[in-house]
Amino acid sequence: MKALFFKLLKTRSKDYLLVILSGIFIISLVFFTAGVESCMIFVSTGETAGMTALIMESEKAFLLSYVLLVALMILTLLSYIRKRVYDYSMLEVLGIQKKHKYMFVGFEYLGIILGSVVGGVLVGVLEVEIIRRILEHKFTDDSGNIFYGWSPFLFTLIISLLIFGLGFMICDQMISCLGIDYVISMGKKSGKKIQRSLSLIVSGVVIMGLALVSIVTYWGKIGSIIPFALAAGGLFLFMISVSANYLHMLRKREQKYLKKILWLDSWYDQFFYHMNVTCIVAVFVFVMLFGFGLPIMDNVPVVQPEIFPYDLVWYANEQDMEFLNKLEEAYEIKVETKPCIRVVSGDYGEHMGIPESVYEDWTGKKIDIRDKEIYVIYQRDRETMGTIGLDYGKSKPRIYIGSADWDIWNTSGPKVLPSNQFTRKYKIAGEEQRILTGDFESRALGELKGKVNEEILVFSDTEFANIKRNARGANLAVMMEIPKHYNQVVKEVYNYAKVHSQVNFFDWQNGNLIYEKQQSMMESRQEKLFTVVSMIVNVITMLMCVIFILFEKAQSDYSEMEWKYRFYKNCGMSSEKRRKSVCKEVLISERLVLLYGISLGMLAIVTKILFKGMSPRWNIIYLVGAVSFSALIALIVCIVMRITAWRIFRKIERNS
Repeated sequence: MKALFFKLLKTRSKDYLLVILSGIFIISLVFFTAGVESCMIFVSTGETAGMTALIMESEKAFLLSYVLLVALMILTLLSYIRKRVYDYSMLEVLGIQKKHKYMFVGFEYLGIILGSVVGGVLVGVLEVEIIRRILEHKFTDDSGNIFYGWSPFLFTLIISLLIFGLGFMICDQMISCLGIDYVISMGKKSGKKIQRSLSLIVSGVVIMGLALVSIVTYWGKIGSIIPFALAAGGLFLFMISVSANYLHMLRKREQKYLKKILWLDSWYDQFFYHMNVTCIVAVFVFVMLFGFGLPIMDNVPVVQPEIFPYDLVWYANEQDMEFLNKLEEAYEIKVETKPCIRVVSGDYGEHMGIPESVYEDWTGKKIDIRDKEIYVIYQRDRETMGTIGLDYGKSKPRIYIGSADWDIWNTSGPKVLPSNQFTRKYKIAGEEQRILTGDFESRALGELKGKVNEEILVFSDTEFANIKRNARGANLAVMMEIPKHYNQVVKEVYNYAKVHSQVNFFDWQNGNLIYEKQQSMMESRQEKLFTVVSMIVNVITMLMCVIFILFEKAQSDYSEMEWKYRFYKNCGMSSEKRRKSVCKEVLISERLVLLYGISLGMLAIVTKILFKGMSPRWNIIYLVGAVSFSALIALIVCIVMRITAWRIFRKIERNS
């Protein structure tokens, strides 16, 4: 019996390898995302990522992808079970004992798990090592060697167990509760007649509309999980209902129905089987465009000197004017100063506060704010435009007047939180996006998740005069243009500030509040290059998954297409018509995937572009980039699937 089991398994070796390859793709994607996040945490903090930080960061960006991967694994396992059920039935007929059956099946699926996890981790390590070496090359001056530690391995193992555990559990419960016969015929012969459903179409449109609305609200500003989830749900309902409506209407048009029935007949009999796979792949295409394509456009070009208008920005004190005057005379630099205070927000960021009169002189724009109101200037590049505002977007943000230190945080609990020294008495009266000093970002600390942009808060003149008296920290913003002797000037400022200036609390390197253009541009270029490279790898990985799923689906449908080909041949149909019939049947899912996935992805991108509030020039650049990116994805998928369709046709022709 053992020899028979392995002989039957050998006859299904191609199907078995396809399942393992599918698992390898899934696990490699999990490890890659975890490894890249861990590398980024190391670059930001100088420490290898712990499990808590890694889980939090991965959850923000990839939770929906992991959910989709679970759904993909379930569909792959169900497809494999359908093919193997006849072999299992044969063993039962031959009298295999129950314990032996469970032992053999357990061995078979344990091989799938081990092959998927080991292969996925190896592929993932290869991908992460490529990214790590790129980062080490670009971050040599700052980080030296980059380590991602063991957390990505443990994280991948946990997610792998969840994916396969949920997959096997759901498949087992479906077989136990519904019966193996139902599972075999599920989706393929459900017995349900395809009918139009206006309510599902409306529901799909409404949910997709909510997804677009969520992009410009709180949930879209802090992350992408909610927009992705709504888009996936709405797209699924819309695709199911519209496709069912089309097939139902086609039946009423006899001439068109008879013309297309040769390649649409399986969609009438196996509608939900085809649509389940097609919907998941369409969501993957949407995630590729909006989740990965948009960040690429946000960070290209990787060098953006316009976000750093000054050669050096230093938050000093009024008593440092004598040093500045000597520096200006010695090196012929241009120095511009503004009175300011330091202001800490409840989202673990420190900002610059100025009076409204200084803002008006600086920008030429007049504003009218009251004593308990503030006007916020968000200094952000294109990537962070349209993201969450001060203190997580609150209209009355938590604010502490003065520089940050440990005494203003509550450290008694498991998390470091703002203490009662923060106040909510200031209401945001207005805001704008404009670069005045530069696009500077606080670094992340181990206990405080920083990485908050340094904004400018404008107070009324009266209020500024009152709060400045007791505000600790820097009180003079110094902006320099250094045409000559750049390195000497920077060195002198750093040496002086090390003794006389405020320490940047949110800098894990304990540096001063000095932002040097060359250093800032280098860090910005490195971070943007890292983002672009990681997003490109994400796109490639996801694109491979899309192609693999469509390819595996075409292979799963091979036996039915082969039977129909022989039937058409016996009926006297010409070879050209048989070829068209086979190719069109293979390409139906691909066309639906590209139509729905790209359409919704473009709508989401356009929504985000308009919400960012960029200039018309950049809006046009983004639109051209989105269209080009969509066309490239469509071209690659179309070429690969047409090659697949031709190979399937040639294989059927040879076997017939």
